[in-house]
Amino acid sequence: MITPKFEVTQDESFVFVVIHIFHFRANNVELDVNGNEFRFFASPYYLRLRFPGEVVEDTESKSELDISAGKIYIKLSKAVKGEHFPDIDLPSVLLASKINNKGNGKNKPLIEEIETETNNPDKDVEEEDLDWEITQTIEQDPILSVKYGFNNQYNGWFVHVNQTPNEVNDIAEPETTNNRARCEAQYSMETESFNEDYYMSNYIDDDEILLLLEYEPWFQKLSKTKKNDLLQGSVKSIDSEPVTKDPADTLTSQPEDAFFTQEEKLLMMNLKKKTCESNVESAWMIGKLSSSCSCLRELDSLKDTLVSSIRRSLVYPLFRNWDLAMKIKKDVELLFSLGKRYLLKALLEIKQIFDHHDIYYVYSKILLDDYCVWIQTSAKDSVLKSLSSKIKSLNIIKYDVDEDLIESNISRLNLEDHSASRNSSLNEDAHQNKENPLPNLFPSTKGKKPLIEVIEEKDFLE
Repeated sequence: MITPKFEVTQDESFVFVVIHIFHFRANNVELDVNGNEFRFFASPYYLRLRFPGEVVEDTESKSELDISAGKIYIKLSKAVKGEHFPDIDLPSVLLASKINNKGNGKNKPLIEEIETETNNPDKDVEEEDLDWEITQTIEQDPILSVKYGFNNQYNGWFVHVNQTPNEVNDIAEPETTNNRARCEAQYSMETESFNEDYYMSNYIDDDEILLLLEYEPWFQKLSKTKKNDLLQGSVKSIDSEPVTKDPADTLTSQPEDAFFTQEEKLLMMNLKKKTCESNVESAWMIGKLSSSCSCLRELDSLKDTLVSSIRRSLVYPLFRNWDLAMKIKKDVELLFSLGKRYLLKALLEIKQIFDHHDIYYVYSKILLDDYCVWIQTSAKDSVLKSLSSKIKSLNIIKYDVDEDLIESNISRLNLEDHSASRNSSLNEDAHQNKENPLPNLFPSTKGKKPLIEVIEEKDFLE
């Protein structure tokens, strides 16, 4: 648990507590008053204060939340009006446990005579008091040197990420790790997590994957009937916090490739649900497959976005298949070509999934809230259609996605004698994509086939 910073003041009738907390869900706040004890809980924060006198929770007591300031204002009534609470401005006194406060400072003598009589079994023996209460320590503010999220403008949301069960996050110290280091950590973890046997199993037993390839998402059905007017006026208003910077002012001057790198990836991952409804794993799945969520990546180009998405789709989800990834890429092309109303509807579906999760709601705050506002206020259908054309024109091959999952593991697969016919084709494709290479984060892999292609060829040879 995290002990938040707080301030306590008083007047003749009331005690005022101001608690400084950020990044929590208001509907999970619990307050408890019992005698001279006050307890506050809002995961992952916990605060226990022990006042010199008793307080009560009555009709005059109240609490207010200021989201923008990150403060909760609490007003508690004194049990005895006019009573003065001494040392109420000393945090260490208020945070002290019951054992530390017991005796009002009267300590036992250093030398004490112990009775040696043992023939009186009925004599009460005073047991030593044990302190079972949580130790509370207020942490110092960390030095935040990096930013992330929408338009690279957020920080402080993951200061205590290691104290929460956030299974989406892949970065050990996200508040102090720059984008370059995040990128290296992402590729290294993906390489370690790639399971050749699992990929091969999906490649051989592909009955369920074939069903997914035939599935048509909701926007594809609407596009076929050309009923674009079905969504006119059906988009609900978004109740979100104000954007700290105007997205229209900060993004309209950037290249089109940078406009939707993160939205495109999130949409692409959301479509992985395909034939099933949202479930308890949906938030984890979308967040884990999005490098903007799991690694807080700032993606530089459209190709980097597609490559990052496809790589993770071959490592983490239930179904890991290259053809399925390419099918979803085509779905994304279609979704962007339909315009901002369709795109907004898809983003709102993802936002709803994150908003209802106790841990992963933070990704709505740093990404989706601002994106939904920006799409409504500044996005243009013509720009989205142009982006759709660029997605379609990008030819992503297995060498792009699998640069570091190289043929170093081929000895384990017993494929050293495989013919070089596929190698020549691979080299030609790599030459065509030489204009947009991946960052040179790994050793050279010239002349070696991607491991995912080697795995597929192993099944073909058998």
